[in-house]
Amino acid sequence: MGLCESVASVSKDDFHALRPKLRTALAENSPRGEDGQADCDMVDVRLPLGAEPGAIVQISISDGRLIEVTVPAGSKPGDTIKVKVPRLKQQSRWATLHDAFLYLDPGHTGFITDHARFAEVARLLAGMDGKVDSIWSTLDQDGNGCVNWPEFVEWAESHHVSLPSGIPGDDGKIAFPSTWTGPKDDPKWIKREDITDPTHFMELDELLKRTYKNVWTRDRKATGVNKVPKGYELIKAERCENVKDWRRYYMKRHQLAHACSQKVGFIQRKALTGNARGICTRQHLRSYCNEWLLFHGTSKKSSRFHFEWRW
Repeated sequence: MGLCESVASVSKDDFHALRPKLRTALAENSPRGEDGQADCDMVDVRLPLGAEPGAIVQISISDGRLIEVTVPAGSKPGDTIKVKVPRLKQQSRWATLHDAFLYLDPGHTGFITDHARFAEVARLLAGMDGKVDSIWSTLDQDGNGCVNWPEFVEWAESHHVSLPSGIPGDDGKIAFPSTWTGPKDDPKWIKREDITDPTHFMELDELLKRTYKNVWTRDRKATGVNKVPKGYELIKAERCENVKDWRRYYMKRHQLAHACSQKVGFIQRKALTGNARGICTRQHLRSYCNEWLLFHGTSKKSSRFHFEWRW
């Protein structure tokens, strides 16, 4: 008969008499470290607004973990209380974050979608505890139900997971383009400036000319004009530095390159932009994962390219 079954079979008065023995039994059966001490720590936490006695609230502790706390009787928002949390352990099950990501994405889809599997990894890597959905919410910040590789790395860093990312070269650090002029360690760094280097400007102009097709498409019906421009001439271009966006792109490219290297019969394909060799060389495109330059539609306000068309 187990401990819980024994407790359930006694009266209320007998239960109170057994309390000291229960505390001893629970302490003896709690996880312990190599030093024989209970594998938990006592930490101070401040109760947030709306914390009423008996309510379960989520609180972020000093090491970045999000824990669930039951508000004790007699406590109120703003009070500091002591709670027991599992001692943070780093597991050697995965050598890198990329190894952990592959475990979380067994189908090689490029996304994490299994909430329970992620909760398992989060408990091992970050010592997180609580309900599966609560743990998942710390990862899926936008709530779309799937998380990519860069987002997983950001989660790991915010929760102080010390595993290396697994990105080769430069000791796992992010490599920035040779044209980068701003700081590389400021996650809020964003800069836009005009391209004044004539060689760089001409390379972009070549990109427009090499990729233009003199074809009438159905979307031109809305303009009421049947004529098709003979070409485009670049009149202004801007370059953008965004640490957060570049970091995500770099991580995603690494993930794709790894997936392509594992794919039997991978085929390198060419895009029309590849004919503009100057700008492709400047950007150091990786053909082994089919990295291309592409145009996308945007508003005039957001566009980094300004050009005129010729009739």
